[in-house]
Amino acid sequence: MRKLLTYLPSLFTIIVIITLDEGWAKWLLLAVLVLSVILAKFKRNKFETDEVEYDERVNINIRYWSFGFLVVTNAILIMYFMLVSQSMINEWMTADYVMIYLSATMLIALYVIPSIARKF
Repeated sequence: MRKLLTYLPSLFTIIVIITLDEGWAKWLLLAVLVLSVILAKFKRNKFETDEVEYDERVNINIRYWSFGFLVVTNAILIMYFMLVSQSMINEWMTADYVMIYLSATMLIALYVIPSIARKF
């Protein structure tokens, strides 16, 4: 399961990079992907040497905060789409920005939040 959570966001990010048009967003996402893979490999090697057991409460907190973060960020995106469809605001977020937003929220929920929850 741990390897799935490591490679699944990378796979989604690669799909996003392939579907994006040429431009700065594609190269930015590629750089973020490379850095996140290097960081994940480093953390996994460090984690294997430390062998720290976490309490079930920590795992519950990680699931709670990751799910909550995804719900809030997706609710913000849905509200944006609802406002655009009702013509209350002008559309300024292109498909490239939506892909970057979704990739960033997935990386934050699956990498950043668990690392913070394990430290505290």
